[in-house]
Amino acid sequence: MSIEMQYKKILMLFQSQNPESVQQAYTLSEVLLDTPEKYFAFLSSIHEDYDFESYQNRFDNVNDFDPSSSLEYLCEHIEKSLRKLFTNRYVAQPQAGNISLWLTFHTAKIYPELEEIEELNLKEIKSRSILPSNITNFNNLKIFHPPVCVETFPSNFEHLSRLQTLILESSYLKRLPKMSPSVTTIEMSYTRIKEVVCFPPFLKKLCCTNWDTFHKDICQLTTLEELEIDTRMETLPVDFTQLTNLKSLSIRGGNNRSSPGLLQLPNTIHRLSGLEYLSLNANKLENLPESFGRLTSLKYLKMRTNEFRTFPLEIFALTSLTHLHISDNNLTELPEEIASLHLLEELDVFSNRITALPKSLAQLSCMKELNVSHNSITRFPIEVLKLKKLEKLSIRYNPMRFEELPNCIIDW
Repeated sequence: MSIEMQYKKILMLFQSQNPESVQQAYTLSEVLLDTPEKYFAFLSSIHEDYDFESYQNRFDNVNDFDPSSSLEYLCEHIEKSLRKLFTNRYVAQPQAGNISLWLTFHTAKIYPELEEIEELNLKEIKSRSILPSNITNFNNLKIFHPPVCVETFPSNFEHLSRLQTLILESSYLKRLPKMSPSVTTIEMSYTRIKEVVCFPPFLKKLCCTNWDTFHKDICQLTTLEELEIDTRMETLPVDFTQLTNLKSLSIRGGNNRSSPGLLQLPNTIHRLSGLEYLSLNANKLENLPESFGRLTSLKYLKMRTNEFRTFPLEIFALTSLTHLHISDNNLTELPEEIASLHLLEELDVFSNRITALPKSLAQLSCMKELNVSHNSITRFPIEVLKLKKLEKLSIRYNPMRFEELPNCIIDW
């Protein structure tokens, strides 16, 4: 059988609605399309509108191109050609997407250099499809962002034994696949995932907007060092504070004051003693537990858009704190004890109801940025202007008399 006839056979099998026939096409392609010349000659035979041989130049010197963008470019053109070819063949559109992805991943077999790719980003590919099993051709892959519309991963996905980071943000995926123990980072925010087979055993970083569904599983991930979640819960589960290796934690509630969010933190929050970064934005917190002050490793604290009416005194025990954001609350004053935060470099109390600032702010010798805009401050302590490291001062939208301040800072 001539090579042209074999090409036609592959196409006929691809055009079939029968999964077995499509699998036959994959198998035949593995054998037939074993060189760059044969591979691109086959692609050129799909449809006369596309001269795939001209795209071969993009791959002939793999050291001079960006693998992700070039593979994405190739996949898009294969898919366009297949869709046009199959227009009158009643072939389901997702199947055309499956074929284009499969053929794209096949390049790693005919260009051995592509097997060395460590990062592959195909998020912009729009075809709704399954992820082909020959993704494992990229056996050195460490960072992978699959097409957003992919709904199903192959069972052999866990064979990517070097994979470290899987990015699924906004993915259509409904089930988190089983993956190699080498995976330490998963980004699964704003996905449709409703089922988790199992999380990798040594996971260190997880971004998840499905916290309410998976909180029991996540609370068992004691190796986690970074966790970012969105929640509609009013309280955290009791076993949450067993995540004692956490260094960075972000818990976001609703986007406005009427949306659900945390009403309180657990009294055992001090068990997360290694925390260096904590963000509690967009919740409904009015106070902090007494044990909060025992988070002595904390450097960054963000509590924007909560319900604080008085400044939480527990914060003054956080002697390692360098950045404090407590904007968009209902604070009416800053206590003099703010001076106890002697390492503070940035203080943001934007959009509160503060009427006066304490002179003790002038004792914060490490201060670089101070934002007191959108409050009700009538007088500004001139002593603060003597802070030698102060680089940025925001004081706008306060009912103070600007003539009391030096001209050089009026526009700050």
